Amino acid sequence: MSTPAHYDLRPTEGAMFVGVLFAVLLHGIFCVQVYGYYMNFPDDPRWTRFFVALLWILDLAHLVIVAYSIYYHLILNWGDTSALYHELPIINCQLLFIGLSTLLSQTFFLFRIWIFSKRNLCITIPVLLSILATFTLILLGFGIVSQGRPPSNFPVAAGIISIFIAGAVTDFMIAGLLCYYVRKKSEGTRRMRLTRTLVNQVIRYTVATTALTSLLVLGCLAAYLAAPQTSIFAAFHFSSGRTYSIAVLVNLNARRKFREAIGSIEASFVKSAEFAGISRIVPELRLDRDALEQSSRTTTQAGTTTVPNECPPIGLQ
Repeated sequence: MSTPAHYDLRPTEGAMFVGVLFAVLLHGIFCVQVYGYYMNFPDDPRWTRFFVALLWILDLAHLVIVAYSIYYHLILNWGDTSALYHELPIINCQLLFIGLSTLLSQTFFLFRIWIFSKRNLCITIPVLLSILATFTLILLGFGIVSQGRPPSNFPVAAGIISIFIAGAVTDFMIAGLLCYYVRKKSEGTRRMRLTRTLVNQVIRYTVATTALTSLLVLGCLAAYLAAPQTSIFAAFHFSSGRTYSIAVLVNLNARRKFREAIGSIEASFVKSAEFAGISRIVPELRLDRDALEQSSRTTTQAGTTTVPNECPPIGLQ
């Protein structure tokens, strides 16, 4: 059978095919990040290493599902137009894997906020509720599509829009709070170039990784509002959970880039810098005031001392 001329595959199966290609690309990036993590941080806690493995399994399972769906429609049933109107039941499971990846990744960043805020429930509970609301909406969508057609009184458009808005709001909350607490942690040593550079690097990583997930979610929302009858928004959504997992691994692997700077960082900042895992790689510096002053001065052959321009840590003055 040949496909009727009036049936345009580009906004439906074509869009999903492009979405799968991008999902494969992001999965490759994620695999590189996972490999780098296990190679560079063999001494991380066992639960962290298991957490990374779980994210990778969820990502792989989701990719297999969406890839098989495209293979089923475009390869196994090539030329059979009736198959295009039947959705594979397994394709609905991809919502569950996206929801789990999103939940685990956002919870990882919530744990950082929990540490930074010194277990402040007034800060963490609103973020937790937003995370749970996003996951609940995804589960609700999964349960409805798994039953076939949704009830006639169910607002499908409102449900889809709610998922995207809740996800974007949660991402912005997490990014804003992380940047705020990282900046707040460095207030005592902001005058020093080394700590200022390190803090700026951490903030850039935080903003860049969370911005990627936020932009993709907003892209899903824009695509749905512009063309709700197509599968373009679903193509974007294929990669949403994957970007969350990549954000987690990028933040974990960023600790390696901070090692050189942290190796010579001021003792007062080392004591307070937590970064939800970064403090694990900070050397145990035990510098008293006399040792710090001695290391910050160089003695000339004439017996005079030269004090560098950079001020000692404020907390040790």
